[in-house]
Amino acid sequence: SPNENPYKTTLSAVTVSGTVPKWAVEYITVNNFRLKKFVAGSINWYYYANISYQTMKEWFNLYEIRFYWQNDTLLSTQLFTIIKEWWKTVSWE
Repeated sequence: SPNENPYKTTLSAVTVSGTVPKWAVEYITVNNFRLKKFVAGSINWYYYANISYQTMKEWFNLYEIRFYWQNDTLLSTQLFTIIKEWWKTVSWE
């Protein structure tokens, strides 16, 4: 989650999360950052995209999520985009 890709937001922080089959993944990286809280064999994972942490910036943010098995074997790669808008769109309808 979020389910939309690309995901548009005006928020300064977004939690990107997902699930994997139990015991299928040894570790996960997001833009070459290894998720520290993901335990091998777990089901749930999350990543904080945050302006304050400098893991998100204004406008276009591309995240490459990689799922690995033992011995650094790459299982899958997923791309996720967050578009951080600084304005709120107003509808006059």
